Amino acid sequence: MSDTIAKANTLGSAINNWFKIGAIILFIIGGAYLTYYQIQSNTAANARQDTEVKDILEMMQREFEIWGDRSDKRYKRAMEEATELRDNQKALWKEVTQLKIDLSFMKGRQYEQDKNRK
Repeated sequence: MSDTIAKANTLGSAINNWFKIGAIILFIIGGAYLTYYQIQSNTAANARQDTEVKDILEMMQREFEIWGDRSDKRYKRAMEEATELRDNQKALWKEVTQLKIDLSFMKGRQYEQDKNRK
């Protein structure tokens, strides 16, 4: 009977060792699979994020171009109005100068008329 018990213990020990080896192999394969899955999902997420970032950058570039065009248009309008105001100012100064000349002439004539009356 002790021979049978020894054989049973040997067989049980062998089964236990093979079970441990199998469990370790399954654990390694499972870990490798989970690692591969995580790498693949991260790669897909990174690719999606890259396209999202690219789209955002393109939208920002279009917005900056629109803002630049609007700014250029405002600048051109402001410069046109400044030129128009400068031209109006020159015309008004010419008119003021001419009015001063006319006033001086009229004062001179009035002085002469008043001088001759006395």
